[in-house]
Amino acid sequence: MNNNLKNLKSKAAILAASCLLLLMQSCYKEFPYIPDIEESESLLFIDHQQVIVDIENQTALVTVKSFGSFNAVVSFSSQNSVKFNSSKVKSGELYKFENINAGSIVQVEITRADSSKISYGLKFTTLPLIHIEHKYGSIPEDEDMITKLTIVSPGEHKTFTEFCVLSTRGLTSLIKPKKSFNLQFVHYNHSNIKKNVELLGMNNDDDWILDAAYTDISMMRNRVSFDVWGDIQTDGINQGLSLLYAAPEGVFTEVFINNSYVGVYCLNERLDPKNIGFNKLPSTFMPCLYKSENWSPATTYSGLPDTTRMFKNWAGWEQKLPDPDQHSFWKPLYDFVAFVYQAPENDFADSIASYLNIDQAIDFYLFINLIQGYDNAGKNLFLAKRDKGQPFYLIPWDMDATWGRDWEGEALVGNEITFNLYKRIMAADPDNFNQKMAVRWFQLRKSVLQTSIFMQHFRNYSEHLIVSGAENRERERWPESVIELSLEIEYINSWAEKRLQQLDEYFVQFDN
Repeated sequence: MNNNLKNLKSKAAILAASCLLLLMQSCYKEFPYIPDIEESESLLFIDHQQVIVDIENQTALVTVKSFGSFNAVVSFSSQNSVKFNSSKVKSGELYKFENINAGSIVQVEITRADSSKISYGLKFTTLPLIHIEHKYGSIPEDEDMITKLTIVSPGEHKTFTEFCVLSTRGLTSLIKPKKSFNLQFVHYNHSNIKKNVELLGMNNDDDWILDAAYTDISMMRNRVSFDVWGDIQTDGINQGLSLLYAAPEGVFTEVFINNSYVGVYCLNERLDPKNIGFNKLPSTFMPCLYKSENWSPATTYSGLPDTTRMFKNWAGWEQKLPDPDQHSFWKPLYDFVAFVYQAPENDFADSIASYLNIDQAIDFYLFINLIQGYDNAGKNLFLAKRDKGQPFYLIPWDMDATWGRDWEGEALVGNEITFNLYKRIMAADPDNFNQKMAVRWFQLRKSVLQTSIFMQHFRNYSEHLIVSGAENRERERWPESVIELSLEIEYINSWAEKRLQQLDEYFVQFDN
């Protein structure tokens, strides 16, 4: 008996160890390559801001708070000697930059200890700079890669450097020469232990987006759309409406990859639990967040695909919350799609408010019609729910194909935008939905939806991109993608005025 008991204990121990090893292997993620990126001895700092060099084109950029004349501390390796415009400068001492603007060039010559020389033309920008360094030959499209990321921001007098996991993002971006990226910051260059960082005055988070905006010749449609959506939501909250504020922030930057200039990007916050306040919910709540990735009967509420399974994707939707690696939870979304698709008219009118927040639904419909977001009528949106028994909130996403141009940059024409969810709501007209929608539209037309107000977002960004010189650098780097910004802003303004008149005539029919 004792021998049998020992054998059983031994087998149990082996089984437990095997299970533990299997569990550890399933949780462990090893990066395909661990970079060993050393600091270059040729680094140059101006007021503690790293100068980022484009080696092939023998140019460099440094960010400044404003143009004009200014004194700045220049620092570099004690092993080197440095000249600005043929005049020798000393490390750690002030240097006076005279009458600097976007067109200024300071000729820099660095002589290293081995007598080799590096020369480039130093230019100036008022945008933050990002430098991504990696040891791959190219950026793979189907896997994560560990990189070192450096950010220098105007007026900060310091250089930010952290490791992050980088991956390409967006189906459209993958087929374009200028890629968009996901960034996830980690503690070490050989781990994927997430690390929250605060970037450029935005939220403290570990996940970020670098948006290339390659298909948008203004580079700012997505960014302005979030700003206008935020204005609409702020107005609604001030009016006492029941809304879920969800308007991620973003900052335009200029990006280098492995000492090669790749153009203007917008560094954006992700839409995650922190961004919509779900991280502050009571522990008894079980919030849900789903993103529509593709056109399907389920994302347009025009059909009901087969029952969901234990995966993070279903019928064009992706589960974001709860964490799909821990808990696959599709029932709330499945029930909502089933209700919209199948409910009899009387049941639909009586119960839609228990499934969908009506105030948010009104603002979402007005907003995607304002920006003419054909690509957001089913696809490219989020559904968020705080807890069971509470309704869903609609949140727009990926709004490059808006404001008068489609996803190929061609001019847009058309009427109002709708899909089966709104067709059903407007046909049933629960609690005078249509009239409430019209009243809300004309309220907004007197405030944030005046052309002079929302166009100011476009004008502010375009002025910054033009004055900083970033517009010219983007056009030089990607001549097929960007046109003159001032012309595109005037096109958007003219298009918006016509669009507003068209929508005024459309919504007035419900205002009675």
